[in-house]
Amino acid sequence: MRAIKEKACANIRSVKEMAFAKINLYLDVCARRPDGFHEIESVMQSISLADELSFTLTTGEKRGVSLKIEGNDALPNDESNLVLRAVRAFEEHRPIEGHLDITLKKQIPTEAGLGGGSADAAATLRALNRLADEPIDDIELYEIACTLGSDVPFCLRGGTHICRGRGELLSHTKALKNLHLVIVNSGERVSTPRAYAELDRMYDSFKSERLDDGRKAAFDSIKAGKCEKLYNIFEEAVLPLCPIAKSAKEQLISLGATAALMSGSGATVFGFFESREAALSAKEKLAEKFEFICYATEN
Repeated sequence: MRAIKEKACANIRSVKEMAFAKINLYLDVCARRPDGFHEIESVMQSISLADELSFTLTTGEKRGVSLKIEGNDALPNDESNLVLRAVRAFEEHRPIEGHLDITLKKQIPTEAGLGGGSADAAATLRALNRLADEPIDDIELYEIACTLGSDVPFCLRGGTHICRGRGELLSHTKALKNLHLVIVNSGERVSTPRAYAELDRMYDSFKSERLDDGRKAAFDSIKAGKCEKLYNIFEEAVLPLCPIAKSAKEQLISLGATAALMSGSGATVFGFFESREAALSAKEKLAEKFEFICYATEN
């Protein structure tokens, strides 16, 4: 195995990476797999809301990794953090010869359906590859991302993709442009396993074919580069458990959103607006009512 090594000009190198959040414009669960996971079909879109990660590699006799987190005191900085898991996975291909200091500045709400942890892991892989004397090729880096979580491969590439399988099978689709979003996170938490369990209960573990409830029209519209129709099957299971998120979605629509949806397994909701001015106006009106709210655009 080849390692990240010191360059002749210096023994300290630093890089920064932005970890962009994602939203699901479309999300359906198609079947339950024998391995216990679920087959999904989704259209994911990266947006401008992002964490910032800084990496400093000091080569020499000292070895190790340290992680400092700013902006979220509840996040662990131990081996359970996806950033450090990404470092360990990368080290299996390019051992790090030196001491790596990482600072993570959190902006993306956690456990919110926005892919914050996955985005941080993907940014870590990109940063370490930039620091490597002999970078890993794109295919191998993607394979490492797949071992870290279903959303990490998408976050590694970003943009707009159709995601299938567990979420790791990506195909390009028409990019959406000029998106003006207001994002509301209610602070309510429903774990992903619980959300899937609710869907399994509602749909008998997806053993039977379902009637089309408008999801095909939404999928076709999004593939054509439009966002008037959106779909997320998890809304049926999660929003009844999250009344604040449900109210936020209703208020986004009442304030002029052309479409609104919950992202991922929730409970963050977002709404599209026709202009930046309209989005900012809605943001200001909602700001006093909800824990976290922001304006964002597509990347």
